[in-house]
Amino acid sequence: MASLNVQKSVIFGVSALFSVFLVTSVVKMDVFSNKTTQEQQKCSCEHTINHTLIIQNYSTVIKETNVKTLVQEETTGTSSVLRGLGYMASLRYLSSLNPTVQFTMDDLKTLLDFKNKDIPHDNFIDVDYKGDAGVKFWMWRGDIIGWLHGAIGEQYVADTFKAVLKDGCKKNEIVLDIGANLGYYGLYAAYKGCQVLFFDPQPLCARRIQMSIIKNGFQNKAAVIPRPVSDSHDLVLNVTWETGCDGRYPMTQLETFHNFGEYKGSWGVEAVLPEELLPPDYSVKIMKIDTEGAELWVLRSIQELVKQGKIENIVVEMTPQFWPSRGVEKEVIAEVAKDILTNGNYEASVLTTATVLKTRDDVAAQINTQGPQLDWWFYPKPAN
Repeated sequence: MASLNVQKSVIFGVSALFSVFLVTSVVKMDVFSNKTTQEQQKCSCEHTINHTLIIQNYSTVIKETNVKTLVQEETTGTSSVLRGLGYMASLRYLSSLNPTVQFTMDDLKTLLDFKNKDIPHDNFIDVDYKGDAGVKFWMWRGDIIGWLHGAIGEQYVADTFKAVLKDGCKKNEIVLDIGANLGYYGLYAAYKGCQVLFFDPQPLCARRIQMSIIKNGFQNKAAVIPRPVSDSHDLVLNVTWETGCDGRYPMTQLETFHNFGEYKGSWGVEAVLPEELLPPDYSVKIMKIDTEGAELWVLRSIQELVKQGKIENIVVEMTPQFWPSRGVEKEVIAEVAKDILTNGNYEASVLTTATVLKTRDDVAAQINTQGPQLDWWFYPKPAN
C-alpha cells in the first residue's frame, strides 16, 4: 500500500514563515503499482519525504479544551495556525485508532494548506440538521446543502441517522461516512458525540470537511480519509482540484472525459479498506455509502466486518442508473447485497418506498425492478 508512516512527532522551535513551532512528521511513501484500467493512473511519488507542519507547541496547545477554545474564539475565520492544530489533533485521533495508519504525501497536501492564512467565516454556514429540531453545526457552504434539505430521499436518510443515533454512540462505536462530500451526515454524528471517519477522494471535499471538523471543535473524535473505499488497493481514482467538490463524482468526469486520466492536473489516489482502520474492539454504529455507482466495491470491502457482526446499520444509495458506466452487472451486485443481508443477520428497507427486504429473493427482485437510485437501510433483524 502506498504509505505515509506517521511517526512520533518531534517538536523544536524554529522561526519560519509564521514564527511558530514546527512539528516534523516523517513520511514514508511507496510508489503505486502501475495499474491499467480506465479508472486508474500510476502515482508518481517520491519514496521518502520529510514533511514539516507549521503549528504551535504540540505538547501544550493540542489539548482538546485549548483547541476548542481557540476555534470558538476565531470569529473571522479559521487561521493557518488553527488549521495546523486541528489537523494534528485529527491525525493524533486517527493514529489512536490505528498507530500504523498510512497516508501519501498527496493526502497530507489535500488536508493541510497554509497558502491562505485565514479561511473567511462566511465560507461556513450554521446548518440546521434536517429532521432533528434544534441541532445546528458549522458546515462549509455549498450547493449540496440545498439538495440535502430539498430531496425527499435525503429526508429519509436524515431520519434514519436521527433514529439510529438517538442516544449517540458507545465508547468503542464509530460512524463511517463514505462518499461524504461536505460531510453533512458525519458532522451530525460527531455533534451527537460519536467518533467519525469521513471518506471522500475529492481533494476539495476532503479539505472542506477538515475545515468543518476544526470549526466545530470535533478534531479529537473525527478524521478525514481522502481516499475511495474498495475491497482492493488495486482501485485507484484520479482526482483534481479543478472539479471542485462534485456531488456526482466520478460520474461527471466519466460523462465529460470518458476516461479518468484525460483531465489536467490529476493524480491517483489509492483505495483503502475500512477494516484496516478500525481497532479489533471497535464496531460501526452506522455507515453511509453514497458513491455514485461504486457501491459494489464498498459493499465488498465490508463483507468480513459484516460476518464478524461489526456493523450495526448500513445506509447505501443503490444507483442502477450508474452501474453500466462503472461496469457493474446487476447480478453481481445482487449476490453481494444478498450476502450482506444474510451474513449480517439484517433486514433491509428501501427508504422511500418502505419496501422491506427479508430474504435473498427479496433483494434480487428489488435490484431487478428498482428505478434509477434509491436508499436502502440494512438494520438488525428484529427478534421473532
